[in-house]
Amino acid sequence: MRNVEIAVCLAPGTTPPTGAVTLRAQVEEVTAADARARVVSRTAERGVDLTAGARLTLALPEPDPRARYTVRVHADVDGSGAVAPEDFVSVRSNPVLTQGGPDAVTVEVRPVR
Repeated sequence: MRNVEIAVCLAPGTTPPTGAVTLRAQVEEVTAADARARVVSRTAERGVDLTAGARLTLALPEPDPRARYTVRVHADVDGSGAVAPEDFVSVRSNPVLTQGGPDAVTVEVRPVR
């Protein structure tokens, strides 16, 4: 097993949500450019205050060293599980674990437009 440490922060200039959110994070295997990403591990934590910064740890099986993995984050304001206009999401690739990727990453989230 391997752990990925994820620090979540608001992108610069972003107005934070007015209350706590459900923070959802997942590690995806994204090796094939022409195929859907495969979720390797995911977690959700309720009652997270994004203004204080947030940290999550994801445990996942030993990664394939030939594969590519990224982290995706969704700060779910209404707790529905679906991405909605008031939510915040990661919009950049956040590689981890293989091909020089770290075990710890800071992920910026931005408002959904």
